[in-house]
Amino acid sequence: MNDDKYNEELYKIRNEIDELDTLLISLLEKRMGISAQVAAVKKKYNMKIFDASRENAIIDSLSLKLENKNLDKYIKNIFAEIFSNSRALQQENIIKDNLNTYSTDIANENKNDGHIAYQGIKGGYGYEASCKMFGESSNLISKKYFDDVLSSVYEGEVAFGVLPVENTFTGTINDVLDILVKYNASIVAELYLDINHALLGTKSSNIETIKKVVSHNQALKQCSNYIRQYDFYEEVTSNTAYAALKISEENDETIAAIGSKHNASIYGLKILDENIENMKGNQTRFIVVKNVLNIENSKGNKITIRFTLPHEKYSLVRALNNFDNSGINMSSIISRPNRDNAWQYYFYVDMIADWDDESVIKSFNNFKSQIDNFNILGRYQQA
Repeated sequence: MNDDKYNEELYKIRNEIDELDTLLISLLEKRMGISAQVAAVKKKYNMKIFDASRENAIIDSLSLKLENKNLDKYIKNIFAEIFSNSRALQQENIIKDNLNTYSTDIANENKNDGHIAYQGIKGGYGYEASCKMFGESSNLISKKYFDDVLSSVYEGEVAFGVLPVENTFTGTINDVLDILVKYNASIVAELYLDINHALLGTKSSNIETIKKVVSHNQALKQCSNYIRQYDFYEEVTSNTAYAALKISEENDETIAAIGSKHNASIYGLKILDENIENMKGNQTRFIVVKNVLNIENSKGNKITIRFTLPHEKYSLVRALNNFDNSGINMSSIISRPNRDNAWQYYFYVDMIADWDDESVIKSFNNFKSQIDNFNILGRYQQA
């Protein structure tokens, strides 16, 4: 083989690719800029970010313009990724716009310089969600427990708190729901964070040496199939990053942590395996909360409420019937025990609608007239 000729020919081809990549970067930058403008219009009119039918129609239309039909599936995949990242940019812009509005007022009011509290330590998913919401350069404050996060918001130590509320695999994180009202917390934004668990051990360990795994209870549940496969013992910690810190400090090659792979570089650990969660597409929904007495001026197409029901037959059915043909989409309903009254329950409901529409307001007011102990836990933009 003639290496000189090979390198010369490959160099010419790669130069051509580099020129095309430079052109693509310029075009993609312009496209993402326009996508940001689209986000502003959608926010203005409280419209949803994702329109599957429109995206599919555009991709099909673009594939028809292909001269080389053998490239069809590749081009479709590329544009699906472009659309996905455009949606992510739109969501990020809408969230940041909402949060900037809140943070300016609250930081000035509480003189807390816009600090943000999250549960856990650096490297945990609460930390990742906070960075994604506010940026890595933000003033992030670690708290050990969910109560500590809400307490710091309530007392004015921080402007915002970031908390997980549900996971696609393990469901609702009840500990958070049960204490929102206690601390007068109002939800002002939400974020869905992809959860990809890794098995993290000491530098000298491997999967064969591991006998026990440590992590947050939710993470252990989310990786239960993997844990059973290797017959690992389990130990619960208060946070996934605490688990990584524990492995780093104890330096025991028979114990591994389950958590984000980013903890490996933070705590000097070795990634023994990746994507070990039971369900692919695993996500956790995080909320941003602030302390507020009056949320009447909040904006967004989603609200979270809490209420109880009269002790009458069919009271829940009667109340929910008000949403029939009302334009209100009830996206979630959860019941939790009322700790003050045995065998009574609070209902937590997420609703999506145009809350400035008169027919929506009328239906919602009729609904409120048939329930008890009503609280609005927040109005915000649907993620």
